[in-house]
Amino acid sequence: MTSVLAAIFILAVLLLLYDLRRRWSDRRMGASSDGQALPPGFTRVHIFSGVFDTEADLFAYCFTPITDNGPEPLNLDLPEASVNTRFVEAAFDDQIQDVLSQYLPSAARARFSALMRDDNALLLIFEAAFDGLDYRLHNTPRLRHLGFETLALPAQD
Repeated sequence: MTSVLAAIFILAVLLLLYDLRRRWSDRRMGASSDGQALPPGFTRVHIFSGVFDTEADLFAYCFTPITDNGPEPLNLDLPEASVNTRFVEAAFDDQIQDVLSQYLPSAARARFSALMRDDNALLLIFEAAFDGLDYRLHNTPRLRHLGFETLALPAQD
């Protein structure tokens, strides 16, 4: 009887750990189809990083359609999100820290810089890029989704 109870306890702990890991993974993947709107005056920015041979290679992946009026490779690699690339910021190599400084507070900059490791490319996708549609983000063959940050929008005069 004791071994059965121990087995049930171990199974319950494993299921709990699995669920916690899945929830953490969902947060990192930036699933937003939970129906919770951002508070007024705030936006969410998703941070990706990767390795590209050149800045031109990064920009081609993010902003150049594969055919006339076709999708960009970035959009093909994120089939559960329709990304309007007018709301995407890309930075390469020595520009990365400047772009992070422009958008993120110091604690978030440090956290995402550490997550980038030796990556030489940064991609920020702002919430407006999804045009209010549901989306699900994940790693692509070229980029790792590092997570997201919720930011206050600049005050409008």
